[in-house]
Amino acid sequence: MAFTPSIPEATDVPSQSQSQIKDNFDAINTVVAVNHVAFNAAGEGKHKFAQMPEQGAAPATAANEGAIYTKQGTKTTVTELVFRRESSGTEIEMTAGEGVNGWTMLPSGLLLKWMTVSATAGDQDLFWPTGPTIPPFSAVYQTLVTVGVNTGGDPNIAVTYKTETTAKVVVYNSLRTTQATSASGFVRVLSIGLP
Repeated sequence: MAFTPSIPEATDVPSQSQSQIKDNFDAINTVVAVNHVAFNAAGEGKHKFAQMPEQGAAPATAANEGAIYTKQGTKTTVTELVFRRESSGTEIEMTAGEGVNGWTMLPSGLLLKWMTVSATAGDQDLFWPTGPTIPPFSAVYQTLVTVGVNTGGDPNIAVTYKTETTAKVVVYNSLRTTQATSASGFVRVLSIGLP
């Protein structure tokens, strides 16, 4: 079924262009039926969901407009949901992220990273995962450090945050009391900053 633009023209005889007009209505119905609630159904005019073909390049945006689209992630190399700011501004990959010791990009453009490592006594350098698919920090705004235990019981571990760089967090681990030995423990770190 083909869509015929400019039908009917003022000079058209309706009985002669009726099949083209019907084909146009059928074509419109076919297009609207994709991912939309059907005509005459509850919720008509609304999207069921949105499917977007992956773009090869970011679409241009003018002043006072943004764009939402899909594109291959610069770090994940799979299709990601992307927002582009006005005036062909910054692209923000909103769904990129991965890993148990991993990362994600927040819709605001901030980078969130986390890791869990076994605790060792004294100063411990905790390096962020790195690699071609992991964006590095250019600045770190806030870091949260907690301690846990791998087996039941009191971990008897205290962890103290010391410092951080864009590549690592430094903590100091020690026994919390002198009354017991330490169980097998771990340190969890969560940081937020700029990519």
